[in-house]
Amino acid sequence: VEVLDKDGSMVEEKVIKFNEGDTLINLVKENFENVVVSGEGEWQMIDSIESIKNEADWSYYICIYVDDVESAVGIASIEFIDGTKISFKLIKNPYA
Repeated sequence: VEVLDKDGSMVEEKVIKFNEGDTLINLVKENFENVVVSGEGEWQMIDSIESIKNEADWSYYICIYVDDVESAVGIASIEFIDGTKISFKLIKNPYA
């Protein structure tokens, strides 16, 4: 699991051990600092992790990538499988 700032620089990178039934959202909360989650159910999203956070005006926001592909679902719906690369990237909002 990696966390990247808006310049693409690595903020934190960790290999996380997990057990069957562990959820990605809980693993992230247990292994990273300053994790703030908003939303409910399957559409929960990360508002901050480590030193990066969504901008108040949403000009930049944290986007989740699974094996280098932008996730189409919230963090609660992402299946964590051995060898999966999860990236939290602070990206520019093309609509802001």
